[in-house]
Amino acid sequence: EVNALFFPPHRARNTVYIGNATTPTTSWTNELTVGDSAGMRVHRWVTKGTQANGTTWELHQTYNGRTHAPLQWARRASDGANSRLVIEGTRVRGVLKGPGDAPANQIDRTIPRAGFIASASDLVPMAVGLRAGVVMTAPVWSPQSTTVETRVFSVLREETVKVEGVDVKAWRVEE
Repeated sequence: EVNALFFPPHRARNTVYIGNATTPTTSWTNELTVGDSAGMRVHRWVTKGTQANGTTWELHQTYNGRTHAPLQWARRASDGANSRLVIEGTRVRGVLKGPGDAPANQIDRTIPRAGFIASASDLVPMAVGLRAGVVMTAPVWSPQSTTVETRVFSVLREETVKVEGVDVKAWRVEE
């Protein structure tokens, strides 16, 4: 059972290097605030990032604080992309607009089953519970997609990893 109520408000910086690169491929900052919407606890994530080509982007996501069900998703970028969606179970509606002169497309679609948004699927194992040997499946979709796929997460073990030169205990989860 998914229960994300324990996620505390926080901010985290993520930087991705490929191989021995000294320049990041991409970097972003996630910030979680916890709020209330008509008596329902909600998690509001704001993610701001920069791609290697210099494009900056901002992603706003709102989830049910207990079930991690997506409620709203919005992404805008310096290249002109600007999309906004409202998710109500399997109904997805809003506007999708790609970069540059791409047209804004109104959508109102029903996906085959409710699912977690791919951009936050890494949160699902934590909300279910991390214990060595646990294998879980989760329905996952992306805002541009009309399909839902089943992803498998395997919790392997707890281990020590270096994060910016500091040893940190972390769970190894394979997807």
